[in-house]
Amino acid sequence: MEESQLKITELLEVMKIAKSSDGKVGKDRTMLDEKRRVTIGYVDNNNQNVEMKIPIDGFEIDELTSSQS
Repeated sequence: MEESQLKITELLEVMKIAKSSDGKVGKDRTMLDEKRRVTIGYVDNNNQNVEMKIPIDGFEIDELTSSQS
């Protein structure tokens, strides 16, 4: 699997967990901000933080199966 595919897979897994638990992490914590968005980020090659905010209510994940040989 290519590195970019792996990162997309990781992103989808985070969103799947967030969606299934309505953003809750533990008993009284959430991964959502006040606008119900998940923030995902990384540090780029210039050592700068890059963040993306994804609204959980506008995100759907379809379960797809792949047939890789």
